[in-house]
Amino acid sequence: MGLSDRENGERLGMGLPTVRYHVRHLIENTGLGSRTELAVCAVRSGLTIPEIVSQ
Repeated sequence: MGLSDRENGERLGMGLPTVRYHVRHLIENTGLGSRTELAVCAVRSGLTIPEIVSQ
């Protein structure tokens, strides 16, 4: 499971509304249908590396 908007904001030094704004616009501008699709696209394109979390 990914980070919440609040957790992403804390890591990036952004407020919650700013994080939500950017996520929404990334989804709209890429034509993807969800945050999940956006995350998969980012990993496949090499923009990010997923963290492996042991349970």
